[in-house]
Amino acid sequence: MAVPAAGGVLVAINIRLSAAEVGYILDHSGARFLLLDRALRGAIEGLDLEHVAIVEIDADMSPDGGYERFLESGSPVPIESWLEDEEEPISINYTSGTTGRPKGVVYTHRGAYLNALGEVIEAGLRSDSVFLWTLPMFHCNGWCFTWAVTAAGGTHVCLPAVDPERIWELIDSEGVTHMNGAPVVHLGVVNHAAAHALDLEITVCVAGALPSPTLLGQMRELGFRPLHVYGLTETYGPTTVCTWQEAWAQMEADELASRLARQGQAYVISDEVRVVDPDMRDVPVTASRWARS
Repeated sequence: MAVPAAGGVLVAINIRLSAAEVGYILDHSGARFLLLDRALRGAIEGLDLEHVAIVEIDADMSPDGGYERFLESGSPVPIESWLEDEEEPISINYTSGTTGRPKGVVYTHRGAYLNALGEVIEAGLRSDSVFLWTLPMFHCNGWCFTWAVTAAGGTHVCLPAVDPERIWELIDSEGVTHMNGAPVVHLGVVNHAAAHALDLEITVCVAGALPSPTLLGQMRELGFRPLHVYGLTETYGPTTVCTWQEAWAQMEADELASRLARQGQAYVISDEVRVVDPDMRDVPVTASRWARS
């Protein structure tokens, strides 16, 4: 929140990248400051960072932890934003480097707030929502939920890493109402020894890979409300969703789960989803297996 408010541009770095990839991102983005948790110092080991001012903090978020002391060291005087236009960049997000160097995607303030409001609407965020961070914030800025939860006035419950046992502890103790993540994350949660039927329904956005009907069925049996969404870094995260239809309420569990595994309806803040050729002309629907499905 502070970096955009101060007129800066966020570059959230994947902590799983190699030091060389981190160095490339810092250089390519033109980063001038690096905010670093001391526990992750190994991620920059051996890099020449003379052009970057490094601010190290202890990310212990307990009441007496280093993060609280770091915040207290700041000035209480509000910072006047340097923003002049909503199309100015708010962040640069780097995609994976599986086919070469990581590629930077520029997010604008307008695009970010539109997608954040889309998440508020589609996930049903409210002021009493409690969002558990089982999704990395470096992935499309947490699919813009970093801003969406705050926009709705909800509560963020942060995790340093995915830990199914800890997730269940927080679900029970914090009154969690929402969480997101890839299917592999939810597989670990529903199959953990601590898994049990929920007292309070939790809305879960599932993306990053195709969720199986079996997984979606398991989630519903425990009391989760899975929302299958789809997007990519270039679309600020999720931008299509499997929209619930009332007729589905009468379906058997297996058939319902297969329906929930689909998606493609555009978010309310998005334009119609189309398949086009290089000249932006709509591609005719063919009698392929995709068309039939």
